[in-house]
Amino acid sequence: MSHYIIGDVHNCKEQLIELVNKIGPTKDDTVVFVGDYIGIGSNKHSAINFIIRMKEYTNVVTLKGDHDGSELNSSLRKYKDFFDGLELCGVAPV
Repeated sequence: MSHYIIGDVHNCKEQLIELVNKIGPTKDDTVVFVGDYIGIGSNKHSAINFIIRMKEYTNVVTLKGDHDGSELNSSLRKYKDFFDGLELCGVAPV
């Protein structure tokens, strides 16, 4: 069982897919995303949709980053249940 921590996705779906393929998480692994899902990409939902699909084959924890609040309050309201009820702003203990 392995744990992977990924941050600052900024909607770079293709790079995220490449990284996930390199680590190859299994159903026994856990991938923790530490926020900043949206940002520079043109399709704000593509990375989030990929992460949601990841939950079908591995354990995924999604934390809210410091850049996610204002975007979620406006254009991404349908993803309010995307986060696992935890917030991460700044530094988190490991």
